[in-house]
Amino acid sequence: MHVEHVDVKTAFLHGELEEEIYMQQPPDFIERGNERLVCKLQKSIHGLKQASRAWNTKLYDMLLHANFKRSKTDPCLDTMYESGKWTYILAYVDDLILACENSDDSQKLVHHLSKDVKLKYLGVINHYLGIQVQREKDGSFLFSQEQKIKLLINILRLEEARIALMPMEVNYIKQQDDTVLLSDNSRYCEALGKLLYISSLTRPNICTAVGLLCRKTAAPTVKDWNAIKKLASYTSNYIIL
Repeated sequence: MHVEHVDVKTAFLHGELEEEIYMQQPPDFIERGNERLVCKLQKSIHGLKQASRAWNTKLYDMLLHANFKRSKTDPCLDTMYESGKWTYILAYVDDLILACENSDDSQKLVHHLSKDVKLKYLGVINHYLGIQVQREKDGSFLFSQEQKIKLLINILRLEEARIALMPMEVNYIKQQDDTVLLSDNSRYCEALGKLLYISSLTRPNICTAVGLLCRKTAAPTVKDWNAIKKLASYTSNYIIL
């Protein structure tokens, strides 16, 4: 399969509105004597609550016109089977992954979609939603979140720290915690959120530790903060899996 990456330019501006919506005039557009006039929107714009749904409906109509069928189990996936060949499109807002059995079909699909929206062709996929994608010689894919992990290490200032060999101490939850509460849990929640994203995509081996630390988000202690740093250090030990 040829797997390529396409970005839709100004995706939300392509959505068609079903409702009648008005907005105030832009500051530099107001003419003297017409201050009370308002603008009637013909299409969706950024900031509208309906913008995401309008763009999704527009994308669905485009793919339906191209003989694609939306998956019943994953609404982000559309498939097409034509002339004995499968074609897949995976969409996340304005980021599209095209998977075709040959490059010609991919180019035809990009040309077809370009009739309705402006596309930016990014070539063979190598990065998607914070995930680095590398294709091996046998056709398999290698996924990593190296940049995310390195960013987390920098935020926690663990560049020179000793790498942990275990994600968490044994019986961590059952251990008595005599340390004080953190005065501000924002940094704890930020670091935990990054670890949660990493664990859900490329590092399932830390899911249990992340889940246990999620229980402490309301009132984390110094012990919990040190556990966060230890888990991040452990994660950096094997950046690419």
